[in-house]
Amino acid sequence: GVNSTFRQVGIATGIAALGSIFSRQVGDKIVAGLHGTPAASHASQLADAVTGGQAAQAIGSAPPQQRAQLARVVTSAFTESLDHIVLIAAIGCFAAAVLTVLLIRQKDFVAQGAPEASDDDGADVPSGEHARAEPPGKHAAD
Repeated sequence: GVNSTFRQVGIATGIAALGSIFSRQVGDKIVAGLHGTPAASHASQLADAVTGGQAAQAIGSAPPQQRAQLARVVTSAFTESLDHIVLIAAIGCFAAAVLTVLLIRQKDFVAQGAPEASDDDGADVPSGEHARAEPPGKHAAD
């Protein structure tokens, strides 16, 4: 119903928002990390390739003497950006938990449990106790 719809919308929106932040930060950190290096003139192209999922191909197409540096910058940009979006997600989860505790009314909780078992004559038998009087394995017809 409505809960499932809102859950799906929340998941999609969260993935889109965090993915957008992540992608932007990775690109910015790559450009900043390559500033003042021989690869600086191609930093935005590398950033576009990495955020498009082509990191290995982009690094592989660079001159051999620059590959190690590019790999370090890309790895650093990726991990720092991932740290940042995980922190954002954790703060969002904490805020949602606090709001949940504050906004759900006590009367909205419904107590549920196992129904009491009853024997054939309708008398209540406590849960977990056997409804028959005879020991297990013995039958009335014996």
